[in-house]
Amino acid sequence: MSRAALDNFISDGLWTNILQSVTDPISIISADHLVIWANVGDDTGFVRLKGRPEGRLCYEVFMDRRGPCPDCPIEPVFKTGRPHVADKWLPSLAGHGGRWSEVHSYPISDEEGRVLYVVKIGIDVTEQRKDQRRDLRYVEQLERSAREMLVSNEPRETEADGAGLTPREEQVLRCVAQGMTNKEIAALLTISHHTVKSHVINIFNKLGVNDRAQAAATAARMGLA
Repeated sequence: MSRAALDNFISDGLWTNILQSVTDPISIISADHLVIWANVGDDTGFVRLKGRPEGRLCYEVFMDRRGPCPDCPIEPVFKTGRPHVADKWLPSLAGHGGRWSEVHSYPISDEEGRVLYVVKIGIDVTEQRKDQRRDLRYVEQLERSAREMLVSNEPRETEADGAGLTPREEQVLRCVAQGMTNKEIAALLTISHHTVKSHVINIFNKLGVNDRAQAAATAARMGLA
């Protein structure tokens, strides 16, 4: 397709009306970072802009920058001619907050394979990134708990020994005292859920308690919590 044909295609009213109905932000950018078209509107993912962005530099109109972004998602496409996917933090133009976007960039090439424009589509992944951070913090907490429990293998006389708890039961009791479920304890200690259940029952019997709250209180008194 020639540049003239591409330009006519981009300016076609039916084509732009179809893309305008997409709620994810879509823009067409040239090699010199000029915005050729964007589906700006109240129902799209773009922040409300002052005027149309066409003919303006993408990093100025969308990112409020004076120069190209260091992690520009379209430059790899112009260099390689291949699609590119990248995560990008998009600050709010209002000056506070922002969102994470998974930016998909695709080449629009002429008949000779030269990339003339890049179609850029942003998918809001802010909530997914928040969930990932929560999961990461949870894993880090489990790892810290494991290190604290396994930091020393030196035998020592404790009240837990006097209760007849085995080293593994002591580990399980520490986890119970931290409010972990049997499933979480199994994942942390790399043992089966049924093994954890057996350990918990044995701990209850040895400590003379009837539930996890009483076991946690006893663990605290023993210095295991």
